[in-house]
Amino acid sequence: MSPPVVRERRCDDPPSASGWMRPALTRLLRGVLGEVQGLLARRGRTRSTPRPVLHPARVATLRLGTRPPRADRLAAAERELAAVHLNELAFQLRQAARLRCEPADGSAALACREGLREAVACARGDALPLARSWRELALACSEVPLPERWPRASALARAALEVEPCEEARAALARALLVEGDAPAASSALAAALLSCPSARRGAALLDELAAVEQRLGRRGRARALRGWAARAREVA
Repeated sequence: MSPPVVRERRCDDPPSASGWMRPALTRLLRGVLGEVQGLLARRGRTRSTPRPVLHPARVATLRLGTRPPRADRLAAAERELAAVHLNELAFQLRQAARLRCEPADGSAALACREGLREAVACARGDALPLARSWRELALACSEVPLPERWPRASALARAALEVEPCEEARAALARALLVEGDAPAASSALAAALLSCPSARRGAALLDELAAVEQRLGRRGRARALRGWAARAREVA
């Protein structure tokens, strides 16, 4: 099976305002990223939101025109099928990270467990290779009824980010880090999510979240500025 190309997307909510991100806001967010990465470097830690180490199923590129048209069409169909499997696994991992962070009823946990088990089984059935760490995390959740006994939320969210690098995965990682008590790293992850967010409506919500984290860190001026940007984003959403 030919693997899919990397695609950063979120299909449930198309952008409501193209180009909503202003240069001044971009500079502010990059400042958050730089400040947090510098802090972590002084502490001898690695990046809080590392660039995902992409699985081969995400990075191979089909060279169109080098094979007969029929072969190209078949390869494209196979890549699209693989993308469906990977996106479903990423969604279920994000759901698991969310459930690990907050109280959930048994039906939600059961649905997530079944979804993870099915995502791994379907990928195996279509001969799509998955990274061992992804399979292990998915199965660790699917085999344990109680979310509080699942792997750490940040581990699940990081895996989701590797499977499908997108704004929603970065936001999920930020929320997991915040619950686990790492507000600086959560701030960095939210800034990274915003820099890849195409939607003013979703961007406004993320700006509010980042403002709350910055307020918690004692950066009141930056939090105030972020809330102002959130209000502007809502005006154009």
